[in-house]
Amino acid sequence: MKTNKILNGIMALALIGGSFTVISCDDDDDNNGGSKVAVVSFENQTLNSDGYWIGEENNTGVDDGWGGKTYTCTYTENGLTTTSLYSVYYFMGIGISNRTATTFADDTVTPDQYNNVTGKANSGKNFAVVYGDGSTITVNNANGVDIKGLYFTNSAYVKQVVENGNKFARKFDSGDYLKVIITADNGKKVEFYPADYRSGKTIIDKWTWLDLSSLGTVKSLTFTFDGTDKSGDWMNTPTYVCIDDVTYIA
Repeated sequence: MKTNKILNGIMALALIGGSFTVISCDDDDDNNGGSKVAVVSFENQTLNSDGYWIGEENNTGVDDGWGGKTYTCTYTENGLTTTSLYSVYYFMGIGISNRTATTFADDTVTPDQYNNVTGKANSGKNFAVVYGDGSTITVNNANGVDIKGLYFTNSAYVKQVVENGNKFARKFDSGDYLKVIITADNGKKVEFYPADYRSGKTIIDKWTWLDLSSLGTVKSLTFTFDGTDKSGDWMNTPTYVCIDDVTYIA
């Protein structure tokens, strides 16, 4: 098991130029002047026996520098695709899970890192697990789309570490926080806090709507993480968040 700092370092190198595209469509007009509301629900991927998918070996493997290979893996829904990077040592980007466990233990990092605190998706069975800086949702439309928002909740891993700490990260104290920044290709940003101890103790424990309409028309959304528990530039707090039902006007 590599440390969170090592994984983030690998990701920072591997994700340069990478993108993750996730789109599906709903037939509802939703009072948008006849435009369709499209929802990314992550329901079409076959998961493994442990209830998650982060990619698999295929013919795109390249030397990962650790004695193995990294594979670019895709998920397609209604003609558009998500991409993740997979290795026997780690994954990065956006995985898919339907796990119902809500706990995390250090000796069962896999598969516990694919658990969320609610034990279910916001809708359907599947939800997405976003891991690390550079995880990006890309729209396969040259004109972009009008983004509405998405639902998010905490990873069980984040909750466990925030409340108890582990050998890589400390337990949160007053003033600590974990922040996620979503940046659109147009430069606009939305920030949200899965865990925030600046005024009281808040740990998100349910699916929560995040309004992204202020970002306007977008071609991509990139996730980055920030917080108070760092070693230099490296985050010690696990950089995970779970999302579902990414919604935009098609």
